[in-house]
Amino acid sequence: MKHYCYLIEYSFDDTRTIKGPKTSKEEMWAQMVADAKEEYRIDTEENQYKSVLTIDEENDIIVLVTPSTYIEGGTITTWTLFEMED
Repeated sequence: MKHYCYLIEYSFDDTRTIKGPKTSKEEMWAQMVADAKEEYRIDTEENQYKSVLTIDEENDIIVLVTPSTYIEGGTITTWTLFEMED
């Protein structure tokens, strides 16, 4: 049986977080998009950063970039959906 998870990677931290699993790719993708949009909301509304969120459903990846104008060195947060089999 297939299961789906997503990996979150931060350019400023070596910690890797995995969320899931779910048996539905669509459900896992929706959770990943909601997670990324919440991070984007925090950046743009609460922190007043001009971050850029790119959602690439075709390649199962989301990237949030905050320019160095707001954070020294800038940051990149990446969410990547992946499949696992039992």
